[in-house]
Amino acid sequence: MGGRDVNVHKGTIVVMFSHESRAEARVQTIEDFARVGAPVAHAQVQHERPSQSGNRRTAQAALKVATQLIAPKVPEARGVLLIEDDVEPADTLVEWLEFLEHRHPHVTALYAPKVINQRELPERLQSFANGKSKKAPASVVRRIENVARWWGSQAVWFPLEFARALAIEPRLQHHERGMGPFDHALRTLLIERGATLWMAVPNVVQHRGYRNVVNPVKLPHSSASFVSAAPAPTLKGG
Repeated sequence: MGGRDVNVHKGTIVVMFSHESRAEARVQTIEDFARVGAPVAHAQVQHERPSQSGNRRTAQAALKVATQLIAPKVPEARGVLLIEDDVEPADTLVEWLEFLEHRHPHVTALYAPKVINQRELPERLQSFANGKSKKAPASVVRRIENVARWWGSQAVWFPLEFARALAIEPRLQHHERGMGPFDHALRTLLIERGATLWMAVPNVVQHRGYRNVVNPVKLPHSSASFVSAAPAPTLKGG
């Protein structure tokens, strides 16, 4: 952990939130992000019994490290990519990060479960989102029209100022039932603040399919629109 004492992608600080029981997944993900040129600068590991509130607090702790400890040492940082411990990055991830940093500095999900893709993508992209067509569309970032139905915090990019605000948001520390895990809490905060949520199309991160730590009987989900070689959008396309 650190700024210049670790290998950090210059424009985006990548941080992870994880649980101690997921060491194998964590190591694999850290290796893969380093391989594509976006190394994980810090992994925040939860040691308490799995819970929704613990998940939320661990995610916030990762954002605190990124914004309060690492960012001051990386003056060119423009954003934070918060990831879970069981995701696979596209080979073109750095290209997408640079696009977000310089051309589209908005909260952007780099992953969405198949059901979210089906709801949010236009009809012309439905066969791709459903996994029925292998032909990927031209890369874009698409606004999620109904944030209330979104979920999945496998990989979310935040402009640095928004990440700073989340890092000090007191409600993320509360045990209140309504906040739920981090992705549900983020959804609530986005709606309350009137912030726009965008999604990368094709998805730039894939879920590996590990079982949910809090609810092990819950079936793992994945994206049908992940394309490892998808180039980042052009300015016109974004």
